[in-house]
Amino acid sequence: MKETKLPIISENSSLQLRWELFNLFNRPNFGSPSLTLFARSGAVQGGAGRIESTRSNARQMQFAVRMSF
Repeated sequence: MKETKLPIISENSSLQLRWELFNLFNRPNFGSPSLTLFARSGAVQGGAGRIESTRSNARQMQFAVRMSF
């Protein structure tokens, strides 16, 4: 976060710049594996134990500008 005073507008005015990062190193948080081992017919499921999703999003960045006066 960077805050800069702006005395041109008024005595208490300021401009705030913010940059936020989420999941900076882009590490995956894996979802739960499939727990179904057998189909109703007794055949083995092909995707048993397979993880097909993640719990969180990939790397995200957020920029914000705020002016106080």
